[in-house]
Amino acid sequence: MNSIPNINNLKLILILTLLLSTGIAANGETGDLEYEQSNDSLTIDYVYADGCPYCADQEVFHEELKENYPGLVIESYDINDPRTIDKIEDLEQQHSVEVGRIATPLTFIEGEKFLGFNPSVGEDIESIVEKELGEPSETEGEENSSEESEKAYIPYLGEVDLADYSLTGLAVLLGFIDGLNVCSIGALLLVLGIVIKFDSRRKILTYGGLFIFTTVAVYGSIIFIWYNVLESFVGYFNILNILIGAAGLIGGLYFFKKFLDFYKHGPTCKTTGNKYVSEFQNKVSDRLHSDSTGFMAIAGAVILFAAGITLVELPCSVALPLVFTGVLADVSLSTAAYTSYILLYLMMYMLIELVIFLFAVLTKNLWYGPDKAVTWTTLLASVVLIGLGLYYLPFIPVGM
Repeated sequence: MNSIPNINNLKLILILTLLLSTGIAANGETGDLEYEQSNDSLTIDYVYADGCPYCADQEVFHEELKENYPGLVIESYDINDPRTIDKIEDLEQQHSVEVGRIATPLTFIEGEKFLGFNPSVGEDIESIVEKELGEPSETEGEENSSEESEKAYIPYLGEVDLADYSLTGLAVLLGFIDGLNVCSIGALLLVLGIVIKFDSRRKILTYGGLFIFTTVAVYGSIIFIWYNVLESFVGYFNILNILIGAAGLIGGLYFFKKFLDFYKHGPTCKTTGNKYVSEFQNKVSDRLHSDSTGFMAIAGAVILFAAGITLVELPCSVALPLVFTGVLADVSLSTAAYTSYILLYLMMYMLIELVIFLFAVLTKNLWYGPDKAVTWTTLLASVVLIGLGLYYLPFIPVGM
């Protein structure tokens, strides 16, 4: 601790002394003080883990808080210390809250608990501190704290503004990259190639739309399952970070290999071209164009084909949703928040398919985007996944 008296406290003492000497304080007129402190001190109990990026951000936030609130005390507990679990149980009773699952960072303050850390959590914690200790003595310091709390250190990029880098942007980026997948698009083209023979916009709309809906429903269900599985690892120290980092690096290298193949030979999908998929496609085609087949039978065949092809081509892009759900789990969001991010991801995922589908409905022709877009998007996927992988692996240094 710094032994030099706080300048703001010296100012306060000087002002009070002057007021008392002139008799103003005796008459009950204290003037407008910039720092109205209601309590002498306040304690924040904080559970952290080494290598946790959100813990690092919160520790920077704590330092800024202590500069503005001299009476603030931060008690830190390492999650790797066996005694910390007992301490958490004591803090639950002390603050009358229930943690549920152990994760880091975990914060207890004045009957409240916060799981995870982001600028919003920081604002909630600071509002409690301000309520208990009064407003900070320097408005300028408060503004600087607000600005700096929006920044974080990203490996190989340096300090970035978190306002420009958000989960929304990540959902849009990864969802769009995932949707511009040659296997996913190829599966849609297979079905549209079948239903477009009806020469009926109503049938193209019905069966093509049913295919897209089934694909998104099955794929979305898988993503939600992954999220819940990965969330169960949040409290297990660095395991989640290792999973996200490994998935990012392996997936990034896989996509880079695909990029090299696409660059040399053009985008192709071996999954939708194998003999089993072809046989299934022929059976669906026969059923769709059979006069004796009713609507329910045709719809069932389309649904089965869509579900099957979604599962078969899943390995082509599994790293993207896996890393994305891992990032969401690591942030410790509410149910409504992570659901909205996953839905946004799925919306971007099916965007290109909807464009191709609507083009087929309106023109009764098939359109497929330029191969170069798929090729270079594959490279982008590789770069993004490798970057996230390096960020989340705990043994990669994140800078000073």
